[in-house]
Amino acid sequence: MSHFHNGAFQHPLAYIKWFIPFNQPGKTSGMYTIRRNAAVVSVEYIVRTCHLMGKCGRKIDYG
Repeated sequence: MSHFHNGAFQHPLAYIKWFIPFNQPGKTSGMYTIRRNAAVVSVEYIVRTCHLMGKCGRKIDYG
């Protein structure tokens, strides 16, 4: 069954951004690099949402 009918989708769509898993830290900087990806998907396929936030504070936690 097609979700596309007469030039329009029959249900809501969502623009999703996600990050590809971390690689090893860079040799020069010691920082991790990430790759970003994005797609438009049907909301029927969304199981749950997640919002990631950086850890902030006055002290750097190396552990």
